[in-house]
Amino acid sequence: MALQRLVFDVYLEPDVEGDPPLEHRVEVRHGDMLRGELECGKQGIGSPKVVPLAVTTVWVWCALAREGIVSVPFQEFREKVIQLAAVKDAPHDGAMTDGNGAVEVPPTMPDLSGLPSPSLITSEAGSPTGSTPTSTND
Repeated sequence: MALQRLVFDVYLEPDVEGDPPLEHRVEVRHGDMLRGELECGKQGIGSPKVVPLAVTTVWVWCALAREGIVSVPFQEFREKVIQLAAVKDAPHDGAMTDGNGAVEVPPTMPDLSGLPSPSLITSEAGSPTGSTPTSTND
């Protein structure tokens, strides 16, 4: 299974007039998206299919807040955004990508195909491990 990393470059207006724009690269994580859904509801922003740029901006704001880069309310943040762009083929801490930015994730379960069927495994007493023990106290 390949997971797509959501990495964005964002340029914000500087705090001091005349300074160059503030540039940040941030990865949007699942928790950022969840917080973003709540914020979208508060802000009256629709679904990603209807208003993808607005929702992406909320996700980026949540990611920047998580990293401690911004601490302003969303209304103020969106006025400071100069440019927001997805980063293609962002490096993933040395992980192999498929060339489209998707990272190959190893399976979380070991390969069990070479093991015997559970019905063939027996306990030390000789009964199948899945069977219900019977009482020997009469």
